[in-house]
Amino acid sequence: MRAYRFGIAWSASARAVVDHYREPLNELNGFPVPDHDTGSNLAHTLRTLTEKFDRGMEELLFEDPADREDVPGLAHLWVRLGGIYERAIVSASRMARGNSGTLLCAWGLEAVRSYWGLPGNLAQELGPEAEKLPLLSALARDEERVRAAHAAASGSGDLEAPRGFDYAVAEARAMACAAERVRASVGEQMVPSTMLSVMVELASLGLYYPEGENAPEKPAHGADEPEAGEPGARGADGAKAEDAEGAETPLNRARRAAMLRALERTAEHPPAPHLAGSVDAGALGFYLAVVHANPRWEGATLSEEEVRSMLTPASAAPAQVAPVPGAKTPAEEGESGWELMGTLRCEPLAMAQLRLELEGMGDSLLITPLDMAAGLWAVHVHVPEVEPARRIVTSYGEWSDERISSLADGHHAESCR
Repeated sequence: MRAYRFGIAWSASARAVVDHYREPLNELNGFPVPDHDTGSNLAHTLRTLTEKFDRGMEELLFEDPADREDVPGLAHLWVRLGGIYERAIVSASRMARGNSGTLLCAWGLEAVRSYWGLPGNLAQELGPEAEKLPLLSALARDEERVRAAHAAASGSGDLEAPRGFDYAVAEARAMACAAERVRASVGEQMVPSTMLSVMVELASLGLYYPEGENAPEKPAHGADEPEAGEPGARGADGAKAEDAEGAETPLNRARRAAMLRALERTAEHPPAPHLAGSVDAGALGFYLAVVHANPRWEGATLSEEEVRSMLTPASAAPAQVAPVPGAKTPAEEGESGWELMGTLRCEPLAMAQLRLELEGMGDSLLITPLDMAAGLWAVHVHVPEVEPARRIVTSYGEWSDERISSLADGHHAESCR
């Protein structure tokens, strides 16, 4: 029931937290274009996700046991929960807005598929080659080191897992696969500058297993969430009460430091020179939705003062910054005037060719596999003109769920195909 309770708690909290900070996130937004809609795009995407998720949970509660598949008891519940998470994120992907909403869904979909072992996950797609990806390679080294240290300390001589360790590895692996999925879409150069900075940091095993301590029977994140009115519970606005216990544990300090490091890195390595010194709005919005709103990170999140300080754009650039190579200035960004999003049904080989055509036509191209078996993809791209891009996309397959917004002012088209 822990995964069920977590889903309900996170669903409400993520939506409330992002709504609470929506306007400041909009004002902070400056990349890939300063259209001031990051907070609104995340809020819209989360609204779709949480509504679908809540409906799935209601269906699960009132499910007739006679309709269950041939999977006993809690195992059935676990399988059903994975499907509910996946379907909710797929639905949100088909209605997501902006780079921020699209990347949040791409990350979440891969995390769920990897954690539950669902079809279409990165390891299944790449096979043995997946283990060569940077984050998965680093995780394997960390896992081996912890197992060896535990064996040496226990005197057993074997690499039997410490208590709760396998749970921690499973979660860190899901985070690593999700970050690698997004990295493949946006490119290595975006890692220190955007929400990828937070995604990569979340893939560290040290954030899920407290090395050097007596680890609990369950993973560090897996304690039961507090009930309403108890210490650590969240109010309707997403704000957290004081955590009565464990607020300054080594694990919580490590988690808080990692998130600070990830967010501050985006200010030190801005995606464009004019953003030097400002935390990336997408990275901060992603942190607020995924980490700050996460009941399992109670006591490890940033303070209100820290969040508010990051929501304030820098008044002047630091003396030395390292902008992303090839990044555009606001004037140059004006070349791409429209954001085109939608769902395309086509074969994988056709999608590979379409990717090349869209890369030559625009930028900020994001393609997320929603259902590989059905050939269903979420497509997001910035283009100078909508109609030429639409003609190319529709020539490859069935196009639906179209959303269009102006990159000049963030205005969204009223009608969608």
